[in-house]
Amino acid sequence: MANPQKENGYTAIANEILEHIVKARLNATQFRIIMVVWRYTYGFKRKEHDLSAEFLAEAIGSDRRQIRRELKALEEKGIIFQIIKPCVYRKIGFNKDYSQWQVLTGGESTPRGESTPTAGGESTLSTRGESTPQERKKEKFKESIYMTPEKFFNSNLGLITPFIAEAISHWISDGVEPELIVRCMEIAVSRGVRTWAYINTIIRNNFDKNIKTLEQYESSQVERTYKKKKSKFELLDEMVDELEREAMAKNESPRSEIHNENNAKRLSDSTF
Repeated sequence: MANPQKENGYTAIANEILEHIVKARLNATQFRIIMVVWRYTYGFKRKEHDLSAEFLAEAIGSDRRQIRRELKALEEKGIIFQIIKPCVYRKIGFNKDYSQWQVLTGGESTPRGESTPTAGGESTLSTRGESTPQERKKEKFKESIYMTPEKFFNSNLGLITPFIAEAISHWISDGVEPELIVRCMEIAVSRGVRTWAYINTIIRNNFDKNIKTLEQYESSQVERTYKKKKSKFELLDEMVDELEREAMAKNESPRSEIHNENNAKRLSDSTF
């Protein structure tokens, strides 16, 4: 039986916010997104947090494309704000200043897909929050050519937790390229170790060597391979030199013995 206790953690929301959020005409997905945003911002006493579309989709059991559409709609309504660095992170925060929310008189906003009366008495369908086929095609193309750390983790290591997502965000803030983080994850998977602790160690080892980009990492691997080959060749050269010295020593020994015998013979002949 579930027995949640406030002592085990809670999210503090001002009553004034709750009284006004229920007046906004939001669909179910938008409400669930707001709940998750509250949980990982106010729930940790922070104003914003890195929440990817993939994480939100997993958290509320929805589709990534729909999440992106609803985030755009919530941002247009002024209920949330987003700080996005393409292919790197998406920081989301809740706008508690409800006076800035874009809602109609009486606290209602036009829900997506419903008709809105115009000055001429005609009605038009609201497409707020929806993306055009061209935009969806662009999003699909971006997803096909770029794999974010969060996406790779969810696809190969399981559902990413807020702790790991925040750790990844910290590494990126420290200048580590997302592509390098993905490569470190690939290395861990190829070695059969699917833990964040191991991945974090790989990232840290590279960071300590001032390797922060995928290009730097690949260059270091090329240099490492070259040094290994060079060491092998140097070892072979030493072995060849040693063999030559041994061969020369073996060849010189008979000659020196013959030379000594000849000298002894000459000495005996001159004596007699």
